[in-house]
Amino acid sequence: MRALAIVACAATAGCGGKVGQGGPPLAVVEIIGADPAETSLGKALFFDTRVSSSGTTACATCHQPERGFSDGKRFSQAASGATLPRHTPHLYNLASMDVYFWDGRATSLEEQARLAIENPDEMGGSLEALVSKLSAVPDYERQFQAAFPRDGITTEAIVRAIASFVRSLVSAGSPYDRYLEGEADALTESADRGRGLFFGRANCSACHRGPNLTDGGVHNTGVPGDDRGRAALDRVG
Repeated sequence: MRALAIVACAATAGCGGKVGQGGPPLAVVEIIGADPAETSLGKALFFDTRVSSSGTTACATCHQPERGFSDGKRFSQAASGATLPRHTPHLYNLASMDVYFWDGRATSLEEQARLAIENPDEMGGSLEALVSKLSAVPDYERQFQAAFPRDGITTEAIVRAIASFVRSLVSAGSPYDRYLEGEADALTESADRGRGLFFGRANCSACHRGPNLTDGGVHNTGVPGDDRGRAALDRVG
C-alpha cells in the first residue's frame, strides 16, 4: 500500500480550509500504509444515505463537516427519528485512540463503524443488506474493485473503507500546534500563562495530555444523571 496524502477538507465542497464557523484548519495528512482508493471509497460511503436502513441518514447526517464532524445538538437523532441519549462526538484526530463511543465500547474505528451502522437505535442498518445495495451500483462496484481487488464488496471492506476515511480527519494549525512545532511566540502571553497552569499547579494534564490533550480513557466525572455510561458494559463492584 502507498502512503496517503489527503486534504480532509475535501470531504465537503467550499469549506475554504476550515470546518465550521471559525473551526480548526484541516491539515494535509500523511497516513502511513493507507491506500488513497480505500480512503476515497470511505469518503463516498460516509456521505451516502444508503448506509442506513431508512435510506435517509448518512454518517455525515450527524457527523457534519461544517459543525466539526458533530451536529451541534444536545442529543442526536436516530435514523428512525428517535432521540438518542447522547450527543454526536467529533471525529478529529482519532487514529491514535484506543477506544471509541462515549462509553468506549468499540476498540477500533472499524468496529465503531460496524456498531453505528447496525445499531437499531442509530442507523438501524445491516452490513449484509448493504453489500447487496452497493453491489447494484456500478460506481461502487468500480470503487470497491480498485480499493479491494481481491475481495470486492464485502462487509469487512465497507467498515475498513469508512475507518480509513475517518483516520484522515486531522485538525492542525492552532497556536498551540505551532508552539509544539517550535514557534516560541505562537501563544499570547495570557495563553502561555494558562499553559503553565494547565501543565503545572492546576494539573489539568493529569487527564488532558499528549498531542490531543486527552488520555483516551473513559471517566466518571461525578456529573449526576441517568446515563450509566461505561458501567452498563462493565461489571463494577
